[in-house]
Amino acid sequence: MRAEGLGQSRTWLSLALLVVAACAGSCRSPQPQWTENDGGVTRSIDVPGGRLKTRVYTGRAMSKAPILVLVLHGDLPEPAPSYQYEFAKVIADRFENVVAAGVLRPGYRDPTGAQSSGDMGRAAADNYTPEVVDAVARAARDLSADHHAHAILLVGHSGGGAIAANILGRHPGVADGAVLVGCGCDPSRWRARRRAETGNSIFDGPTRSLLPLEAADAVAAGAIVRMVVGEDDDVAPPAYSQSYAAALQKRGIDVSVDVVPGLGHNIFFAAPVLKAVEDVLRKFPAA
Repeated sequence: MRAEGLGQSRTWLSLALLVVAACAGSCRSPQPQWTENDGGVTRSIDVPGGRLKTRVYTGRAMSKAPILVLVLHGDLPEPAPSYQYEFAKVIADRFENVVAAGVLRPGYRDPTGAQSSGDMGRAAADNYTPEVVDAVARAARDLSADHHAHAILLVGHSGGGAIAANILGRHPGVADGAVLVGCGCDPSRWRARRRAETGNSIFDGPTRSLLPLEAADAVAAGAIVRMVVGEDDDVAPPAYSQSYAAALQKRGIDVSVDVVPGLGHNIFFAAPVLKAVEDVLRKFPAA
């Protein structure tokens, strides 16, 4: 490894340890033991500047026009994110006529060493940029075309939820709904809180991140949005989800927030999340 690469890795590790320590371990990826021998198929998506890695899983009782579920992981680069793949596999195994794809967000590496092209910033709610949001939207379009999907559901955890929300507002014709879990739906508020808590200048100043609250007015009227957040979430507290939901409710969007007692931030595989996914899938019209 080149010296500059080693230095960058140490920077990300230091940041990861800082954030993990601050939230008493609740930020860590919930499925760190994933391996690529899982029955999925890797599909690389061409985007400006390179490619995004996705892992695609096919469900049961498939029709010629399935539903595509696109799964986005959170912000931390360490441990290397893989739970988006595992969740996609769970969804494909659980529901009929579903193609589920876990997306490795721009700039991130997974446990195999594969990396998606793009800039992950400093993983401090600063990487929900137009380029990142557009790249993930491109993945949704391309995978939908590949599988002739008749509907698209975005499922995002933490910062992945913020990206999903931004896609709804910036590309309202791409997805038909979203399940946002422990959503980082208020990046500016989160950065200000983290600056006050840690004193770390990494959280200073504005970023190029798109803000879900500012994009809420452009979300398609027919979108279906379900939000699930732990009552004890100390990373993205319930208020962040509730403020975004309130902005959608003002426009008559079908949205709800489930605040789950006794749970923190790492709830991606919790039963209420799977229930929210099922609820949205059932509301989509038949092909």
